[in-house]
Amino acid sequence: MSEPVLVTVVERVTLTESIEQSAPVTVAMAARGPAGPTGPQGPPGTIGIELVANIPLGGHRLISTDGADGVRYADCTVSEDAHALIGMTLTAVIAGDTVSVQRYGVIEESSWNWTPGLPVYLGHAGVPTQSLPGDAVISQVVGIPTTPTSLFVAPREPVAIA
Repeated sequence: MSEPVLVTVVERVTLTESIEQSAPVTVAMAARGPAGPTGPQGPPGTIGIELVANIPLGGHRLISTDGADGVRYADCTVSEDAHALIGMTLTAVIAGDTVSVQRYGVIEESSWNWTPGLPVYLGHAGVPTQSLPGDAVISQVVGIPTTPTSLFVAPREPVAIA
């Protein structure tokens, strides 16, 4: 017969059904042990990708797929961009360079002057705007500013404008 295991009982459990057992059975729940050491700080909550730009791209511009393994500026007057938005470029690049594109999370840019809490839309030629252009054929919220110089990028489903 094996040695009994010592268990600190913190809560007793009462069985509501009878059990046929030839030897005594003890049911107990063990106490939770002490917490381990705190781990290192994780990366900020962002989702990004890196792409090779097939055309020169400006920084902090919204891009979409061009349908031929390339990218272009997304535009609110192009109905094909309704479901092709990739995200926002973080820097300007020339054709052939790798561009970092943020799909979700906070982007800081000192030249912005957003009104916090109001939505930011896809505008013309990849420019984000808080005023949807009158000639837009799609309305797509791409994020919400948290301060005048920071945008929480979180693209929503586009809406076709008739």
